[in-house]
Amino acid sequence: MVGLDLSTGQEIRIIDEADVPFWRHRGWSGDQTLVCVHCYAGVDGSARRVALIPKGRVGGRRRAHFAHPPGQAPSGGVHHLESVWHAEGKQDLAAWARTQPGVAEARVEAFTADGRRRSDVQIRFSDGSRVALELQSRWVTDDEWLCRHRDYQRVGVRDVWLWHPRVGVPPIVAEHGQPGWTYATERDRLTALVGTGAARDAGWWDTDDLAPYGPRWPAPRGMRTRAVPVGFDMLTLSPTGPALPEPVVCRWRDQVQAAATAEKTAAEAAEAAQMYARSVAGHAGGVASGPDIAPAADAIAAPSSDAGLGTRRYVDPAAMGQRAGLARIDARPPDAEPDRQLYVCRACDVFLPGDNLDDHLDCRWP
Repeated sequence: MVGLDLSTGQEIRIIDEADVPFWRHRGWSGDQTLVCVHCYAGVDGSARRVALIPKGRVGGRRRAHFAHPPGQAPSGGVHHLESVWHAEGKQDLAAWARTQPGVAEARVEAFTADGRRRSDVQIRFSDGSRVALELQSRWVTDDEWLCRHRDYQRVGVRDVWLWHPRVGVPPIVAEHGQPGWTYATERDRLTALVGTGAARDAGWWDTDDLAPYGPRWPAPRGMRTRAVPVGFDMLTLSPTGPALPEPVVCRWRDQVQAAATAEKTAAEAAEAAQMYARSVAGHAGGVASGPDIAPAADAIAAPSSDAGLGTRRYVDPAAMGQRAGLARIDARPPDAEPDRQLYVCRACDVFLPGDNLDDHLDCRWP
């Protein structure tokens, strides 16, 4: 439960048992300047001033918390879940932000310099830059969001929106280059909506820049996305907002490169096999043909778009047992040289040559 300190106007969440005596002097048994923020705002009915009771002791079985006085709790004993999600989420985000390098201050319900916007959490970095984290649990129109976004831009504050999963991320957010984040009831993590990448047409592996074919974050508008939850312990915070862990981004980049290499190898082998087949057919028909070029005995069959299903030829039980989701998809004999075998990861559609499997052990796609 979140309290409101009427003497300072700050929202308070008690997290340390040692602070209980301090807040008792301001709660129900004190001067009653510590009140329930939900009751005071009237989120579940008419606004009323309800002083809170701080509870908890050092070494106790329950962590320190605020409670309503007897008979003063809302109907049903608890406040509306959305209001709890919003109020406690702000406190959790502010507490996380204060642990990040370069953060000088993180305040809940702080106004911008021009007084036009009150941020759910406003973060000030030591270099003077500011980030506003906004938790949003209801639908807003494009015009409404754009108005708020431009107000923040006008005063030089980077706004980052964290949407309730029930609402989802509106397309206009991606249209303005903003990342798509959701914030669920498991409040120790954020979930990034990562683009699945551009469609991989024939010959895509020969493109100079392979980045568009891999996971995209922020995801461009209209691109399919998949949800990637990331715990606060792995997220970093910068003047541009929360950032995905660099090892994750590097792994995506490596996976795209591995897929391009594997598909190119498969296509070249398939082309060699077709040339050989045409040569054999030409000899059988008594027609002169080009040089009789035989393909390697373990030529690879080109994978199709339904990789891992219709293209699978052999399955390596050892690989399947150790690396869940990997299926062998080449047409070589089962005992072919392991390093020349070809696999697909059915979790993220990445093609992998046999000599590169160890680089895919840490696939973390949900």
